[in-house]
Amino acid sequence: MKKTLCLMAVSLSFVAANDLEKKCNKGNYGACVDLGVSYAEKKNYLKAKNVWLKACKNNHINACANLGILYYEALGVKKDYNKSKEYLTKACDKNHTIACNNLGILYFNAKGMQDYAKAKEYYTKACNNDYAAACNDLGYLYQNKLGVKQDINKAKELYEKACNGGSDTACNNLGILYAEGIMMNVNYPKAIEYFTHTCNKGDIKGCSNLGNLYSIYDDNVKDYNKAAYFLNKACNGGEFGACSNLGNMYFNGFGVEKDYIKAKNLYKLACDNNNANGCLNVGLLHNSGLGVDFDIELAKQYYAKSCKLGIEKACNLYKELINQKF
Repeated sequence: MKKTLCLMAVSLSFVAANDLEKKCNKGNYGACVDLGVSYAEKKNYLKAKNVWLKACKNNHINACANLGILYYEALGVKKDYNKSKEYLTKACDKNHTIACNNLGILYFNAKGMQDYAKAKEYYTKACNNDYAAACNDLGYLYQNKLGVKQDINKAKELYEKACNGGSDTACNNLGILYAEGIMMNVNYPKAIEYFTHTCNKGDIKGCSNLGNLYSIYDDNVKDYNKAAYFLNKACNGGEFGACSNLGNMYFNGFGVEKDYIKAKNLYKLACDNNNANGCLNVGLLHNSGLGVDFDIELAKQYYAKSCKLGIEKACNLYKELINQKF
């Protein structure tokens, strides 16, 4: 669950940078924050850092929060999780909700500093201030037994709070709980409700989840025409796992006319964007000659890439081809 952090402005509008600079130089530290954001938007992170340092030293917590992000993301500075923690903590201690959430992200992700119990502490603080993303991430910890005792009911409660607060990720997570019956009864209508809600808002993961539900779940909800529609929508939106799954629809003729060429093109699109299943499927096509030229060397290349991306089946198929004599 890799996350990135977002910079904070005070009231940035179409104010000229030189006006902000004048105000900043006169001790208006809110202007310093906004000036730094304007620099950061132009990728001039060194100038952004300097004005935020000035504001943070004068206890403007948005500036401190932004400095924490620079060091976390290595924007114009060397990546330094300890520096990031220092600045985010300074802001969080003054009840800066997003800085608290970002501390949770740091403790969840940062190599050498990963501490799920600490992540839980800061996500909780941000969630208690109704920050939806933090509630979602806290729910994820409870669902997956990370730094806390597993508690699916607690996870569901937190996902619901986050979903109601505008987190599409949380709505999708609720849909997955209901679709897969994770320590609860399967409830496909509720899963469809949540996935449809996010898909209609333009969240492509929700569309992808809808497509998967209609294509591979229980026969009572299976609808290949709907599956193809939603997978196509997600694929066009850049959800490359959906492209691979749509390729399966064309390969099998489910909801669409069977078409090995279209299947191959979708698999390759997914693979070119580092989707492991897409790479595996292109390899299988080249290994069989369906819709493409029979080409063992290309099959090996695609199996190798899929293997590196984590598909064990691809690793085994690659080894089999290596050991064969043609």
